[in-house]
Amino acid sequence: MINDDLIKINRDKIKTSNEGKRTRSTFLTLALIRNDISDLVYLQGLFVHDNNKIESKISSHSGRSMGRMIYIMRLALSHYYEFLQFLCKRKEEINGDLEFQAILKGLNKEDRAVWDNFNSLAHELELIDTIIKVKNTSIEYKVMALSRFMRGNLTFHYWGSAKFLYIGFEKAFFSDEENEGNKYPQVTEIEDVHKDRAYYIDLSIQRYLETESGLKENIFEFEKHVINVIAEVNMILNRILNAYHNKIKI
Repeated sequence: MINDDLIKINRDKIKTSNEGKRTRSTFLTLALIRNDISDLVYLQGLFVHDNNKIESKISSHSGRSMGRMIYIMRLALSHYYEFLQFLCKRKEEINGDLEFQAILKGLNKEDRAVWDNFNSLAHELELIDTIIKVKNTSIEYKVMALSRFMRGNLTFHYWGSAKFLYIGFEKAFFSDEENEGNKYPQVTEIEDVHKDRAYYIDLSIQRYLETESGLKENIFEFEKHVINVIAEVNMILNRILNAYHNKIKI
């Protein structure tokens, strides 16, 4: 059977909407963000499915799976931060993009409220540390605070990561000595590079996030909040882009 879910859109309309603009169309960047976040939501679902088959006992298999879950969460938080940064840094261009504003006006009340909330959060991004300390410890602000820290310190900018990893390492293997599982850092030494892993790094990141980021719950329990936020970004961008593509389809 031929897959008929592909829709052709008008390339000239996309080109015309970008001509003469310094930052080009809002929709081009939103399409990139949606694709990236959609892939992350999909990967997270695959990992959850695989983890359901894993026994709870300590092993290289369970440790590898937990480490990969932490990695997906780091990526998700980092992409969420970049989405908020896009809304913040390109505020003027987004507000002046008449084509995009027309799409926003066509959203239903619930979807528009979701978009407006992300937009409001984006413009509080630089003040998040003060907000957390002074007046707001809601889940959405905690996720935003974590995303800001994660993007620059423990996902992409490796040159600054050692300081934070060291703090987490001390928390995991010296402050938590009573936990028998944390008495010694653990690694594997095998030829299969897809299974070989430094598990002490995963635990160092986990302990740092749980202690230094103000999380009262286990990082794996907090993960559901992160994924819920990311899924909501995915949903609203999907609605916006579908409306846009419907307007310019052939």
